[in-house]
Order: sequence, then structure tokens, then C-alpha cells
Amino acid sequence: MADMKRALLMVDVQRGFGDVDYWGVRNNAACEANIAQLLAAWRAAELPVVRIVHDSLSPGSRLAPGQRGHELCEEVAGSVDFEVHKAVHSAFHGDPDLDAWLKANDVTG
Repeated sequence: MADMKRALLMVDVQRGFGDVDYWGVRNNAACEANIAQLLAAWRAAELPVVRIVHDSLSPGSRLAPGQRGHELCEEVAGSVDFEVHKAVHSAFHGDPDLDAWLKANDVTG
């Protein structure tokens, strides 16, 4: 386990997912606060951080680029080592190639 290189992957931490009128009441109210704690620890340890952003292609979607809901939550602001934009429900079908980046950086955990 000590040989494992880790990366923090933050997936879809965008304002649109907090829209109670659209999605309903969430069961993970502390999600962003927990991510902020993880992010602070990862940055302090100088471990790689990956941000994955959903770019919806659906007309009128709150997660479409240019919409307020597409914006990142403030807890995940700042620089990251790698960022993927995706339009499907998998970060491995985004741009740039997450799998290739993980392998190139020897991330195994």
C-alpha cells in the first residue's frame, strides 16, 4: 500500500447539483465541506488533484456551459493538476483522456 500513488478526483462539484427545486433535497448536505477538507489535505501533501466537470449538451440544462449551474462550487476553486470536461456520465469519456493521464502519472489508487 505504501507504493500506491494516489490522486484526488473531484467529480461534478458544480452549483447546478445544489438546485433543490430541480433535484430535490440532497442526502449529503456536507458533501462540499468534506471535499474541501480532502482537497486541503491533498494539496498539503502535494498529491495530484483532478477536477472533472460535467458539460451538459441538453438544451436548457442547468449544467450546460454558460449556465450558473455549470459553475464550480467555491470549495473546489483553484488550480488542479488535471481537468476533464465530459458530456456523459463517465469521466473516462471526456477530454482530455483521464485514463491516459492516470497511467502516465503512475496513479494506482
